[in-house]
Amino acid sequence: MMVEEGCVTNTILIVGEDANALIIAATLLRARGLSVRTVADAMEGCDILACEGALVVVLDLTFPETRGLELLRRLRGRFETRLLPSQPAVVVMTDWFESAVERLAVGLGADAFLRKPVAPGDFLAAVERFLPATESPASALAVNA
Repeated sequence: MMVEEGCVTNTILIVGEDANALIIAATLLRARGLSVRTVADAMEGCDILACEGALVVVLDLTFPETRGLELLRRLRGRFETRLLPSQPAVVVMTDWFESAVERLAVGLGADAFLRKPVAPGDFLAAVERFLPATESPASALAVNA
């Protein structure tokens, strides 16, 4: 994992309890040359973000109770990550189909909202739109073309 002094890590943090979804999401991102870290516990995700930060957080809301929403709430203002140089972008994924969940997630500060199952291209596009040009696989391909 790359960490630059004074900057958040260039890692994408994926937080969710569905082991298969974590593996698939991480594999898609790593195949694009991105640094990825996965955790299956929302509170562990809080700890990692407080200590190390992340460029983008992919947050699966499929947790027992409301831990995914609580992590999102903490990320957006009432949590130690406010001490980091910048807030990570948050891409929320869920298999909840109620529109109220999307409104709540966006109201709590989600930058993107995806309903599962998510097509791989849609997932990658949602994450990559929050990467700086130097991290974006698309920009690397353009430079090497």
